[in-house]
Amino acid sequence: MSTAPSYEVSATYLDANLKALREAGHFDSVLAALSPELKAAAQSPYGQSWWPGKVNEGIVAALCAVHGEQAVEQVGFLSVQRSIGPLVMPFLRVLIAVTGADPKSVFSKLGQFSTSSTRGVSIDWKPGEGTRGEITVTYPTPVDPAVKALWRGGLRCGLTMLKREGRVDDQHVDARTLRYQIVWQ
Repeated sequence: MSTAPSYEVSATYLDANLKALREAGHFDSVLAALSPELKAAAQSPYGQSWWPGKVNEGIVAALCAVHGEQAVEQVGFLSVQRSIGPLVMPFLRVLIAVTGADPKSVFSKLGQFSTSSTRGVSIDWKPGEGTRGEITVTYPTPVDPAVKALWRGGLRCGLTMLKREGRVDDQHVDARTLRYQIVWQ
């Protein structure tokens, strides 16, 4: 029997979410709601290079339980804006220069961008007609429903980084699959 985690998040990604929690003013209240194992990870995110995905998921679930889905979406936005975005911005600038800031081109690379933050998660882009498209995120095991708001916030931040107005709507697929319709102007 394998003891390997079903999916993993990098210490950098976990830390980005924790920094966003602090910036949003929710860190202490979420920390108080965590199990000892999750609290230890939150207090020392660089204690290991990769964490079982359930660690990040547990922190996100606690945030949702204490502050609601809107707070989770805010943390997803801030995490990408402040921490993850700067890591991929050099590549993104080149892609924007080549494509003219076409969100379809950028979102089609999301799976590649995410390899530095997640392992074992599949991200697929399906372009739609005009200024729309669909992103499907598939986990190997069921994830807490709060995770969908974290992704929604991160995807909204992506539109902001591309200087595009738009919206991100999620659709229920199943407990392992998150799907988002993205529409922009």
